[in-house]
Amino acid sequence: MIEAEIRQLEADLAGVSADVVRLKSLRRRESIPQQELDHQVVREQRTQEEINGARALLTKLKTGYDMNLLLARARLRTAQAAALTMPDTVLMDARSKGVFGVRETGLVTELAGQQVRIVGTFRLGTDFANEGNVLMSEETFLKVFSTPDTVDSQRGKVELGIAR
Repeated sequence: MIEAEIRQLEADLAGVSADVVRLKSLRRRESIPQQELDHQVVREQRTQEEINGARALLTKLKTGYDMNLLLARARLRTAQAAALTMPDTVLMDARSKGVFGVRETGLVTELAGQQVRIVGTFRLGTDFANEGNVLMSEETFLKVFSTPDTVDSQRGKVELGIAR
């Protein structure tokens, strides 16, 4: 909305500026009174001030939006981290390959033979070595990957990363 207002003001300014140029030419020939030229110059200055004010407002709004977005994202990360404190919960990479199935919050699924509940998603993506990623608490990790049957069968398939 403000961008449209700025575009309109810029179009108005172009017209007013063209009038100022035209009136200056007429004034040099003394075809118009100085007052008429002065009036148009003031109009040009006011239009430019309106544009500057609208641009400043737009910058403030965008900055406020960006700050609110950053705050919302930080709150989401905090909420997701808190959700991982519940037993048998994971965050699943929304960009994991499709072979891992549905990535729906609340879904109970299986990971290395153990039931886990997806409490949210994050966006990381795959690479040449990994087709998918999950985040979980240390307790959930130990439960899922420390049983005798998963230690041998999953060896070399799990890479561990720790985030604090």
